[in-house]
Order: sequence, then structure tokens, then C-alpha cells
Amino acid sequence: MSDFVDVMEDGSGDCSKVEKLICDWSKLMPHPLYDSIQVWSSLLTYRSFFADQLIARHGNLASWITEHKCHMQMKLAKAAIKQKNFGTTARLLSDIKLNYLADMSDETGMKFSQLYAKYYLSRAHFYLSKREDDMKTMEMLLRSFDCLNEHEQLLATNIENKASVAHMRIFAQLLDVASQTNFATMFCTEEVEQAMHEMIGDVTDAKEIERKSFNLHLKSLHISDRLQLKSKQEILLQLAQFCDRKLLENKQESDGSRSSTNDDVIMAEYAVTMTKCVLRSMHNVASFRADDVIKLSFARLLQLCEEFGDPVSTIFIEQSSSVPSWMFLGWIGHLVALLDGEIASSVHDVIWRLSRDYPQAVVYPLKAAMSGFQEKRGKVDSNRKFVNKLEEKLCREIPHIETLIEEFSHICNPVIQLQDWLESFSKLLRSGSLRLQVESYQKMYEKLFGFYTGDSPSPPPNIGRLRWKFAKTFGGKVDEMFGGAVGSNISSISEKQVQGWRHELDAEKRKYKSEKLAHYSPWLNDYQSNDDVTMIEIPGQYNGREKPDVSRHRVIIGFDDDVTVMDSIRQPCKMTIRSSDEGKYPYLIKAGEDLRQDERIETIFQVFNDIISNDVNLRGKKDFLISTYQVVPLNSNVGMIEWVNKTKTLSKIINHQARKLNCDGILSKARTSYLPPELLDCDVSPLTMYGEWAKLTSRGKNCDLFQQVLKSFPADILRRAYMQMSCDLESFVTLRKSFVTSYSVMCISNWLLGIGDRHLNNILISMETGRVLGIDFGHAFGSATEILPVPEMTPFRLTRQIASMTSPHRVASGEMREVMRKCLKIFRWKKHQLEAIFNIFLHDPSVEWDSKHARKLREMEERRCGEVGGGDHRATESDRKWYAKRKMKIVKMKLQGAKSSFITKNEIEHNVSVMKKYGKYYIELATGDSTTLRRSCEDVNLDEHEQVDCLIEQATDNMILSRTYAGWSPWL
Repeated sequence: MSDFVDVMEDGSGDCSKVEKLICDWSKLMPHPLYDSIQVWSSLLTYRSFFADQLIARHGNLASWITEHKCHMQMKLAKAAIKQKNFGTTARLLSDIKLNYLADMSDETGMKFSQLYAKYYLSRAHFYLSKREDDMKTMEMLLRSFDCLNEHEQLLATNIENKASVAHMRIFAQLLDVASQTNFATMFCTEEVEQAMHEMIGDVTDAKEIERKSFNLHLKSLHISDRLQLKSKQEILLQLAQFCDRKLLENKQESDGSRSSTNDDVIMAEYAVTMTKCVLRSMHNVASFRADDVIKLSFARLLQLCEEFGDPVSTIFIEQSSSVPSWMFLGWIGHLVALLDGEIASSVHDVIWRLSRDYPQAVVYPLKAAMSGFQEKRGKVDSNRKFVNKLEEKLCREIPHIETLIEEFSHICNPVIQLQDWLESFSKLLRSGSLRLQVESYQKMYEKLFGFYTGDSPSPPPNIGRLRWKFAKTFGGKVDEMFGGAVGSNISSISEKQVQGWRHELDAEKRKYKSEKLAHYSPWLNDYQSNDDVTMIEIPGQYNGREKPDVSRHRVIIGFDDDVTVMDSIRQPCKMTIRSSDEGKYPYLIKAGEDLRQDERIETIFQVFNDIISNDVNLRGKKDFLISTYQVVPLNSNVGMIEWVNKTKTLSKIINHQARKLNCDGILSKARTSYLPPELLDCDVSPLTMYGEWAKLTSRGKNCDLFQQVLKSFPADILRRAYMQMSCDLESFVTLRKSFVTSYSVMCISNWLLGIGDRHLNNILISMETGRVLGIDFGHAFGSATEILPVPEMTPFRLTRQIASMTSPHRVASGEMREVMRKCLKIFRWKKHQLEAIFNIFLHDPSVEWDSKHARKLREMEERRCGEVGGGDHRATESDRKWYAKRKMKIVKMKLQGAKSSFITKNEIEHNVSVMKKYGKYYIELATGDSTTLRRSCEDVNLDEHEQVDCLIEQATDNMILSRTYAGWSPWL
């Protein structure tokens, strides 16, 4: 505004100031994705008005200013296309055509035709994604082609300029969409057939159209290389995405069947081209943006190396050498997991460069991955040599790192460590391998009892008092039961003996807790950084999005003397690290657990947040972002979790408020109050009891007892707790809104990831903001429904206490439903990006799927397929890969509109832990009776409204909640 006023007040008639102002306006525009069309429209309305005033003052610049006005309006239309706002785009293009077309220069006219073509092409994409009307898709494609055909000379083979490249790119995308359309619609009428012939020539099938599209993409890239166009990066990504989509489609179509040699050659070409494009793109960028697809695409290349072998691996090795090493940091865990596989040699150079530049980013993922490496012979012996060389290098460059990791593993209750081993030893007893049983025992004995000698009355300087006391107390029992350090009695020991002692140890846990670090690890308690050696950084400072400045990283100076033992089953310990920046950083140390799955889940949550942040309607709304925290696996058996201050579990908040309301006694009795007396009085196992309770549903037994329990205490205990957190009504409304929004987003994201076991201790509440934070993701990708013997039938936790937070609105029609709908809509819109990240993580070599469970499932599936004409799985495919594919299929179904109860039914059908005679009753509960919405809806292809309505109904169904495992506390 001030610049415009200055120009208008200038009486010199200097046109250069006007030109500079108009040029600045053309450059300084809102963001095409991040800023709404309202922002664009408002800004350009003012600028158009001011431009008209400048035309009145400087008539000699009228045509030049008018053309720039036209360009700004075209940029607005382009932004509307990117935001899929087709109604606004159509209106803008009509206005531009009416007001500016007659006076357009040839160059502007050409850009306008291309813009119109992009508009119709974007609409064709939209109709194609809906799969509703192929004729509408074809109509949009033909209109797009007509716009391009107005400048058909730009598609001539001898023209190479910026305009011709833009034309080729649009035409290539047009052909790509055409190849995905039902081919029969191209010849449904004589008029359409003639138009299609003009567009694609004498093409007989979709694959030929696809090849024409690929060749045009490739040609536009070659021209942009020669002309050094700024659009080269976009072309690289566009071509990479084209190739990736075709590779995935081909894999899906040919899965289980033999593809032709010609198809194999074409797919190999696509794989090589994608590899080149992605690595060239990585070389060209300075940092990864939040919405960048390059980072996701890189991990896909590793899958292509495995699938296609030498052609892709050779290009990968050549091209990756020119990419800055920091760009691989985001996938370091995935890379080191490949060191045990057939394509390990492809990543040797990348990992070695990373270890040279950022050794402290590599050491922990390597340690975690090494535990899963198998002893192999032959070709992969060189991999073992490389791993050993790499490990030696890292340990040499980071002194004390192995000691640090080992000492962290001691920050736990030794009784729980012994119980963990007894549980794993029971499984080995069932396997029948005496050699493995002895090896496992000897490793345990060396770690928990090997340091103890009865000669000394006190522990050695490097052994904590807790470990010494434990070894002194239980060493004799272990020697007697298992046969000393060598395990001479193992061949005669029974699983019943092992499990019996394991349960007896429960009473000993409380005796081996301490709040002093020195009692766990004297080494950590005395640790001080030494300037003479490489100082150890606080783990987790490499985010992989930008080049790290290692000189600014925080290093460990020491540790606070005090620790806090948590009340949960495994009793993890909270400890505080003192840092070089004079700060104190609390972490939760979890020993005896592999935290790599939690780390993956947090990474996916960050992808969700990126999608939300980049949505034009949700950008800037912080309550829609999922609260995340840092998870750092130090190896496969111990890890660190960032401590989130000023939070409490949902369990603590509700129970504390219940005591204030004098209803805590009722809550404590609720665990058994809603179960039928005839089942409680029977001497049956819990699994049989829950199965019989589910069976009674089909016999008309409703949930009256459950309803009575719900009526015995207030429905709004949690709501009252939030009122207690608030200083006035306004702050309560703010906290409540934060809870409802963040919880709704968490529910949808958890459902997509199949996260279960959301009991009251796995949900944290921020006491400052009211926002929700999920923790402990041991059950993910549907395992709580598919593996647990009492399957979870709710898609997420939406019990009465949670629902009361939305009052006076109903869950099924209020704010919570609307937030879920918005969230699911943008996730479904970005389904290709989400499917890519899910596919990468599900096929990660470090993912430890339950191989025994996977094998049983696969056998069940193949028997079922055999009944209808034979299975379609390749015999050479591993059970692990088959199981990952199955999980990926479920994720795709969710993103494509599958009904929640249909997914639950599918997972219960594949649950081999559920007693066979009860499986069908659990399914009946999940799918609902004839009065429920989810029973009347289609199984698939629902819109986001229908999907959310079915999710909410299933999550709030008291028939399901009353049959849910009591440890989940479904009454709260």
C-alpha cells in the first residue's frame, strides 16, 4: 500500500517506478497451497484496483500493466487448481477469457491455453480417483487436449523451448490418465473414437498409451537438461512418481502370476529411470521440505534394488555417491537393517560415508539391527565382514559407547529381566532345540549372575547394589534348577517348572527398586565427559531434514543422581541427562524392550502432521497436529524415550477426580460387576468366559448389567477433572476444545495404523494445554484384533467418559465427528503418499513380525483360496513378506473407504488365537445387528462421512464395550 501511494504521489511521471511496483507485485504472491483462495482473491482484488489507478495515470503503460494483471489472475487460477477448487477455477478462467483474451500476446495466450488444459486435466484426475464415471474422465481429457491443440506446433519434434516442455508435460500427464481409464470408453461413440484417435493415434491398448506418456516425460526431461530450465526438479519428481505408480500397479496386477518378458524389461526400465530421477533430485535440493516426496521416494529405491537386482543396484551405487550423505540420515535405521540382506553391497558406500560424517547417528541403529542378523554363508559373508569393520570403526571413534549402552540396560528391575528370560526360555523349550536353550541360558547367566562370587561381602566397583543383591539372593536357586553356569540340568527341566517360578517372582519385584542411579549403575553415576576423547552426544539429534551442525549438538556431561521408578508393569525408570548447554533433559529408560516399532510409529505421526500442516484449511491449527515425542532405540533390547513434562495418564486423572466425588469404590468394583453371575461362578478360564459372554449376545443376552454399572457413577468424571484444571469458564472451553480436537485426530490416525491396547495408562493428558498424547505402541497394524485371544472389537477408545467431553453436543453429530471427518478426508486425499510410507515401514527388514503367527495365517488363507480354485501366492515368498503384504492391503482398504467393522471382521477371521467355537460370535458383535448403521452400509467405497459414522457407532456400541477385556476398562 505504501509503495503504491508513493508512486501515485510522485509527480515526475517516472515510469520505471510503476514498472518496478508491478513487477514486485507479480513476484510477491501468496503460496499456491498454503494460502487459501480467499487470501489470494482479496489481495488480487486490491492490486487490480490499484493497477487500474496506475493505468489512468500512466496511459502509455496500459497494455503492459493489463498483461501483468492477467498474469496475476492466472496465478490465482493456478492456485485454485492446485487446491482442487474447481468451481472457483472455472469462474476465474471465464473472467480471464472475457476480460483479457482479446489483447493477449502470443506467449500469454499459450500459457492461458496450458492453464485451461491443466484445469481439465485436474478434473479428469478427480473423476478418475472417484472411479464413478469414466465418460466424465474422458470428456475432461478431450477438453484438455483441445486446449493443448490450439498450439499443436509446440508438440512438434523439432521445437525445443520452455513452452514446448510445458506442453509435453501436460500431454504426458493427459496420456497417463487416459491409460488408467476404462479403455472401452474411448470407443463408446464414433465422435469420441475420432477425438481419441486424433489425441493418441493408432493405439490399441492402455500399455501403448502408457509408453507414449513415459516417452514424453523422458523427452521433456532431456530438453530441460539441455536448456537448464528451472522446472527440471519438478520434471524429475513427476517422472519418478509416474514410474513408481506403474511399478506398483504392475506388481499388484502380476502378484502370483508370471509376467511376460517384455513387461519385465519395461518395468526394469521404469525402475532404473525412477532411481536416476530420485537421486538426481536429492542432489539438487538444499533441504527437505515438510511436503517433499523425495525423502519417501529414496526408501522406495531400496525396495527396487531388492526386486530388480543389478540394473537398479548399479545405478543406485553410481548416483548415490554424488548425493550429500546427510540426506540419508532419515533412513539410517532402514539402511543398516539391509546389511544382512542380498542387496547389502548396494548400501555399503552410503553407510560408510554416513559413519565417516555422522558416526553418532549410525552407531545406535547399527547396534539395534545387529541383533537380528543371521549367521549366513556364501555371498553374504562379505556383509558380515563389512558390519564387523563398521562396528570396530564406530567403537574406535566413539570411546565408551558400548559401555554406555550396556550400562543403560542395567537401569531396570533385575527380577523383570529374569522373568523376561524365563518367558523366552519357555518358547525355546517348546521348540525342542537343546543347543539354542543352552546358548540362551549361558548368555543370561553371564549377564545376571556371572559377576557374583560368594567370597566378597560387597559388590565390585562396577556393579550396582541392586544387581549384586539380586544375584546373591537368586544365584543359588538358578544353579540348582538349571545346573550352574553351563546349564547341565536344562535337558530335564519342564516348561511347567519355568512358568511356575516366573509367576512366583512377581512377589519379589518390589524388593529390587531404588531411586538412586548408583544402585543400578555406578559407571553412569560417576560418568563425566572427557575432552581428550570424542564426547558422546545425547542421542536423537539427527532429524534427516536438513544438514546437521554437529558443533551445536548437545553432548552428555553427566547424569543426575536420582531416578524415578514408574508404577507400570515393567517399572521403567526416569533419569536425567546433564548436557553441555547447561540444560537437563529427562528420559524414560526402557530395558528389555525393542523400541523400533514405537520409533516407526512416531515417524509416521510426523508424516501425518506434515500432511495436516500443508492442508490449506488446517494449516496453523495446532490442535490438529498429533503430539509426538522422541524415541531412540539404543539397541534391540534397550532404548530412551523423551520425557514429556506436565502430563498425567488418563487413569490417574479419572481416579483422582473419582476420589473427590467419592465414587472410586464403585469404579474399583466395576471390573466384575457387569459380567453375568453364571459366568463368574463357573470354573472356566478367562478366555472361555469372554467367549461365552460373546456367545450369549446371539441368544439375546444384552448389556443390562453394563448399563447398570454405567449409571452407578457420574458420566462426566473426566469433564469435571478438566473443570478443576481451569481457572475460569473461558479456559475450560479452550482446554476442552484442545482435548476434543487432538483426541479426534489421534483416533483417526491410530485407526489407520491399527494401533490397539488404548487402555487408560496408554493415554497422556497435558495438564497445561489439555491436549492428548498416545504412548506405548506395542500393538499396531491390527495386532490387538488379529493376535490377542480376546480380540479388540473397537476401532479406538470412545467410551462414556471421553464422549462426555463433547457435551452438550453428541459424539455422532458434533465437533468430534467433524474433526474426524476433516482429518480422514485429507488423509484419504493423500493416500498415495501414506501408502508409500506404510509400504516402506511394513516391509522394513527390521520389522519383527511374529513368524509363527504369519505362517499359520498364510496356511489358513491358502486353504481358503484352495477351496475356491487354488491359492495365488508364490511358494518362494517368505511368510514375513506375505504378512507385510496382508497388512498393507488392510491399510489400503481403510484409505479407499472400507467400513471399520468389515476390517474388524477380516482381522478376527484371521485370529488364530481365538478359540474356534467363539470366533463367529466376536464377528457378530463387531458387525452389529440389523438395526445398526454399520450393518446397512456397504463394506467398501464409503465416503469419509459414512466411514466416520460407522467408526463412531462401532466405538460407542455398548454391546461391544460390555464384552471387551476388563483390563481395558471399557466402563470409563
